[in-house]
Amino acid sequence: MLAAPIDALWHRLFGLDVTLWSPPHLLGFLGGLINTVGCLLIAREAYPEASRARLAALVVSGAWLYGTLDRILEPASLVAYQHGGIRFHTYAMLAALVLPLTLVGTARLTGRRWAPIAVLLVLSASGLAGREIARVGFAWVRPVSVIGEEIAKDPTSPIALAHEIARKNRGAPGSPRGVWTIVGLLPAVVMAAVDARRWSVAASLAWAVALFAFSAAGLARSPAFQVMVPGPVETGVALAVTAGAAALSGLMARRVCDLLSDGVRSRRRGVDWPPRGGP
Repeated sequence: MLAAPIDALWHRLFGLDVTLWSPPHLLGFLGGLINTVGCLLIAREAYPEASRARLAALVVSGAWLYGTLDRILEPASLVAYQHGGIRFHTYAMLAALVLPLTLVGTARLTGRRWAPIAVLLVLSASGLAGREIARVGFAWVRPVSVIGEEIAKDPTSPIALAHEIARKNRGAPGSPRGVWTIVGLLPAVVMAAVDARRWSVAASLAWAVALFAFSAAGLARSPAFQVMVPGPVETGVALAVTAGAAALSGLMARRVCDLLSDGVRSRRRGVDWPPRGGP
C-alpha cells in the first residue's frame, strides 16, 4: 500500500518511470513477496498435513512467489543487451540466486517430488488468464498510448531499449515467447528428476545448469542478441557464478524449510517459537 503513493510522487518528480528496478516498484514487489510468504505460512499451519487443500495452497502460493521473483528479474535482458560479455547471462545468474528458493522450498514443504513442475504449470495457467483479461480490458477501455512520446524524449531509456529489442525480434514489447515457457519448464523437470526434497543443493545446481543452457540457447537464436553471444571464457565464468549462486540458494532453501517445519511442529505442540537464543 505504501508503494502506490510513493510511486505517484516518484512520477511527479522524475516523470514516467519505465524500469521495474525503481525504488517504489521494488517496494511494491517486496510487499508482494511478504504477502506470498505469509500465504505459505498460513497454508502450513491452517490445513492438516496430508490434506489436498494444504497441497493446493502451497503449490499456488509457491507459483505466486516464483512469479513475483521472476518478474523482478525481467530487466536482466536489458542488461544483457546493453553490456554483453559475462552480463549476457545476467538473467541466469540472478535467477539461480533467488528462484531455487521457491522451487526447492515448495518441493520440501509439500513433500512432492513433482512440486517444481506444478509451480511452473500453475504460473503458466495464471499468466494466460491474466493476459486474456488484459486483452479484453484494453479492447474495452481503448487507452491512448504515450510510449512513443516518452521514447522520443530519451531513446536510451529502458522502455526504448525494450521496443528496440522487440523490433529486432519482430515482436511486441512485453509479449510472451514460447521459448521462455520452455526455458522455465524444462529446468523444473530436471530439478524434479534429481529430487529437491532430498538433495536441495544438487537439485538447485542441476536446475541452474539447465536454465543456463536453455537461456543461452534462446538468446543466441534471438535476432536482437545473437550478435552479442560471448566467448567460451566469459561463458565459463558466468556458468561458474550461476552454479555458485544456485548452491547458495539451495542451502538457504533447505535451512528456511527446516526452520518453518520446526516452528509449525512446535506451535502445534504448544511450545513457544522461536526458542530463546534461536533464530
